[in-house]
Amino acid sequence: MRYEQAEKFWCKTLNSTCYPLVSTDNSQKHMRMSIKDDRSGRKITVTMRSLMKDETGWYHCGIKALNFDESHPVYLTVTGAVESLVGPKLVTGKTGSSVSIVCLYSDDYRDRKKYWCKEDIFRCSELVTTNYNSEKERKSISDNKSSKEFTVIMKELKKEDEGLYQCGIKRTLLSDGSFLDETTSVYVHVKDGSESLYGPSLVTGVIQEFVIIKCHYSLQYTWNTKFWCSFSELYNCLTLVKTDETKSNDRISITDDKTQRVFTVTMTGLREDDTGQYYCATGTSEDSAEYFGVYLQVNQVLSTLVPFFSSFFISSPDNLVLLCSTHFRNINIAVDASPSMTSIRHFTHL
Repeated sequence: MRYEQAEKFWCKTLNSTCYPLVSTDNSQKHMRMSIKDDRSGRKITVTMRSLMKDETGWYHCGIKALNFDESHPVYLTVTGAVESLVGPKLVTGKTGSSVSIVCLYSDDYRDRKKYWCKEDIFRCSELVTTNYNSEKERKSISDNKSSKEFTVIMKELKKEDEGLYQCGIKRTLLSDGSFLDETTSVYVHVKDGSESLYGPSLVTGVIQEFVIIKCHYSLQYTWNTKFWCSFSELYNCLTLVKTDETKSNDRISITDDKTQRVFTVTMTGLREDDTGQYYCATGTSEDSAEYFGVYLQVNQVLSTLVPFFSSFFISSPDNLVLLCSTHFRNINIAVDASPSMTSIRHFTHL
């Protein structure tokens, strides 16, 4: 009964941080998600509509408490979609800085209108589009049809810019005059200007050559272990090398200069399949580490024009949904004492 009046929330876990999506006090709202607190039944119900494949991952149903939050993890699997539009799942920038988001699309959408919108409780409000308004209020969008990618740039970031956005492509005209679009969600996280861990967001290299990545950290992390890890399934970061073990990777090495507070990662003998998302990380362990995303692009030859973006994850935005054995376009996740195959429940009478 002690949590009856407490705020309840639903958040998505990315890189050890749970980013808020909806809450019962309405401080967080989402156009495709809602949360309901049944105080008499002492349970929380979260509804997610029009699921996209890139929403697969770990979430938490939580309760705000005085000293620390109580939460219960939920893994959501979305299947049955085709990959027509892919983009970053999380982009991080500092206040006052800029971030770039690159979204790739299939050949079918080369001549379609592309847009960037921010989600709220009612809809996703278009901010910039490729047909018109390609630059507006610190945001711009451009479409490179030859490489089948469009780029969004957000400049002079403010804390209020944080939130859930969508890369979108206008697709099918429905009978009611509306469009059923291809979309993929991107969470833009805006950090305070005093970054505790930072480095290059994009590094480019050439096959068979090497790259050097320097990651800077604040004084508090001087004596902590430093990691270099790569993105893998289920939003895990697989450690490739770290400073507190003698074992080394054949092609990757790491050194830590505690005087300059910078650790250096060297990757040699680059291969095309080395392209992907990596992280500089530091902390007492992998579970409690601070992360900074670095995207490595390995080319046949070094290009003079390479798009900049801070995170990239494969995703797909169609609507065929599977959570355990439940096949629905919309799903409900409740929290109850006994998990079942069709919903995950956990009573909140703590």
